[in-house]
Amino acid sequence: LSNETEALKGKAVSPPYLIYFYRSDCPDCAEIEHVVVAPHEHEFGPEFLVRIDVSKTRGSQSQMQLMEYLGVSLTIQAPVLVYDSHAFSGRDDIANRFGRR
Repeated sequence: LSNETEALKGKAVSPPYLIYFYRSDCPDCAEIEHVVVAPHEHEFGPEFLVRIDVSKTRGSQSQMQLMEYLGVSLTIQAPVLVYDSHAFSGRDDIANRFGRR
């Protein structure tokens, strides 16, 4: 397991712990959903994460507000995974950080 996943084990967390920004028409988002998000949800439970579709106005606004709060500037809108106040963007960055399962 990746360092991020190991950090979750035995740690009391207040849900949600992962926030996943995606677009429903994004192939990279579908891959990250399959190889990272769904396995983590299965392992830690549905209260562990929130999925937000940035193709919808409210989702896009939520993402902009959270990124501003975190002081993060994104070059891509989706896929983006927020974990422990850190934003990871793009298929490769997310898959490398959270491991391909």
